[in-house]
Amino acid sequence: MSETLTTVERHSNPNVRVYHGRMQLTSKSIETHHRGDPNDNELAKIFLAIPGVTTVWLEPYKAQVQKAELYEWDEIEPLVLELLELQHGLA
Repeated sequence: MSETLTTVERHSNPNVRVYHGRMQLTSKSIETHHRGDPNDNELAKIFLAIPGVTTVWLEPYKAQVQKAELYEWDEIEPLVLELLELQHGLA
């Protein structure tokens, strides 16, 4: 099993999780991306392609992901962690 460089923080909103990592995800202080909005950020597009993900906030070393109410984290989180590991070059 590969070493993970991502830690997961539970948010006060149960539909949001925060993922901290060692890989810079954006050069901006914060970016907000919503499902269905025009988007030129490739990483955000991949996050939003995960079924159930509605919004992603990207910061240099952090991603916050919001899911739709009817989805469970068990369905979404493995895909988010896999995506982040790919960004770290671990997968």
